[in-house]
Amino acid sequence: MDPRSPLPVDARAARRFVDRRIARGLPLADPLAREVETRLDERLAVVRLSPTRVLDAGCGAAPARDVIRRRYPGVELVELDQSVRALASTLRSSGAGPWLRRLAGIDRDRRVCADLAALPFADAQFDLVWSNLALGATHQPEGVFAEWQRVLRAGGLAFFSAYGPDTLIEWRNAWRIAGEPERVHRFIDMHDLGDMLSRAGFAAPVMEMERITLTYAGFEAMLAELRAMGAPGALASRPRGLIGRNRFEAARQAYSRACQDGRWPITFEIVYGHAWKPEPRAQNANRAVMQFVRNTKRS
Repeated sequence: MDPRSPLPVDARAARRFVDRRIARGLPLADPLAREVETRLDERLAVVRLSPTRVLDAGCGAAPARDVIRRRYPGVELVELDQSVRALASTLRSSGAGPWLRRLAGIDRDRRVCADLAALPFADAQFDLVWSNLALGATHQPEGVFAEWQRVLRAGGLAFFSAYGPDTLIEWRNAWRIAGEPERVHRFIDMHDLGDMLSRAGFAAPVMEMERITLTYAGFEAMLAELRAMGAPGALASRPRGLIGRNRFEAARQAYSRACQDGRWPITFEIVYGHAWKPEPRAQNANRAVMQFVRNTKRS
């Protein structure tokens, strides 16, 4: 197998990790997602679009409602995620009472718990599908794109970010050196994502990529941040047994080789993509259609 090819993700395991963390009252904060959200919004600023209905696909515990409502005041927003606990936490985290929630428009938003690859909506319901770093937790991104294409109206836009293959590359290399090559996700290349969009029926996908590196003062601080981001090992092929102290220490030692000036780095490759659902092709009224019927009668 190509060492850079993506591996299947256990979506249920990823959801259970988020659910357990929220149930225990542990923080589920992702400053990287907020930064990528800002950069995604900056890219959306140059797009001419006036949506009336928007789907935040894979909103998690930190939906983009503030960004979306600031850009499109009065829009009808639907927030969707596979974790019902994450959806419930989005309402509590608003910090507002019922009256203030109604004033801010939060109570108008619909929250839906569903699989990204099986959206519970009729065809042609949305003008914009927004998705920030949610594709990594799904087991079939091509099926997700097909669903986005189905629920978008003609002329609608899919606008998203995703992790690229160099994400967590230091951690992946450390586990490979420690003899555990399948401990860390391998994400999909942006060119392959663009091909998936085309196969799903989108027109002229536009893809771009950048790398963001975060650094930490210590190894434990880095691991705590990854857990708070909701980034567990959720590969379908992951070993189910305990890692073992010696193997984990070997991975830590291997990771330390990537340190510079005493700082522990984590690299994230961020892919940005957008594509339009094309208008249906009108038939040419002046075109004559000829049908050929094979005559099988014998004399």
